[in-house]
Amino acid sequence: MDQSQAIIKELVYEKQLDRQEMDDLMKQDELEVERKLRKLWLIFFFNNLWLVLEL
Repeated sequence: MDQSQAIIKELVYEKQLDRQEMDDLMKQDELEVERKLRKLWLIFFFNNLWLVLEL
């Protein structure tokens, strides 16, 4: 029974690591999307500012 419990604990630990890795990857993706959105917003803002200043 001890060997079975050890195997179960190891599998649970591996599953937790996998879940943490997936969470980390999702967080990286979210941060990358936020950076891209900020960049697009700045481009849009400055393009419109340039148009307004030309008027």
